[in-house]
Amino acid sequence: MQIKRKQIDPPPNARFAYNDIYADWWRSRTTDRAHGRAYRNIAGFIRASLPREPRLIVDYACGAGQLLARLAPLFPHTRLVGLDGSEALLDLAATRLARLPKSRTAEITLACTLLPMGRPFGEKAELVVYTFPNMMPLEEEAPGADLDREEHETARRLIGDPGEEADPALLEYGRSISRDLRRLLRRGGLCVRAEYADSRREEWEELILRQVEFEEGSLDLPEEGIRPWFRVLASAFFRSRVMEDVYEQTGEDRDRSGGYLITVLRAV
Repeated sequence: MQIKRKQIDPPPNARFAYNDIYADWWRSRTTDRAHGRAYRNIAGFIRASLPREPRLIVDYACGAGQLLARLAPLFPHTRLVGLDGSEALLDLAATRLARLPKSRTAEITLACTLLPMGRPFGEKAELVVYTFPNMMPLEEEAPGADLDREEHETARRLIGDPGEEADPALLEYGRSISRDLRRLLRRGGLCVRAEYADSRREEWEELILRQVEFEEGSLDLPEEGIRPWFRVLASAFFRSRVMEDVYEQTGEDRDRSGGYLITVLRAV
């Protein structure tokens, strides 16, 4: 097995705190039992969802490599690529992946890059994974800058009057990430997302569901010029204390209960 390191764009680390405060916080959060169980469950869910080994899997915002380390033994002949904006977290990922058994033969690449990338990246993958997003835009960055007028207008319509809990810019930022995920995939490829949630997808209010569909690229509104990049194939909700990641950021008691939702989408 070979682990390669790659630099695509030099991330503006001073503006992110990805290499100090954020990296330390995320490392401390993901070493508990709840996150360990969650990553094992997600990896098993992914393996059960695929009839055969893909040639290439990309872990978008891979962090310290917890999911990559669990996918690697399940897909011993699949090339793995981990993308992240933090050299500090990628250093942890490299150390973790170096402990994999020698029976793991396929190459693993860890690439430091700005996310969202906003452009295609090399070979198209059969599977892209995106788990427990804790990404943040640059302060001077306009979220969703790569979106067109129709997408901006739809984001604002879905929000209505922006308030403390609703900001069209955050929807646009999430959609920019989803556009990256689609660009990484070949047509028909799968995107597996594991995101914080407080209930099953079918229990969400209609407006919340439409906002999520807009963000993840599964919304189909041809009359508004919005075409889907993905079709939702399945979703499953799991109760877990990983939801406390959100509570630590918001301080809201309502964010202490819940878990995570795994959503499987097919690229169209």
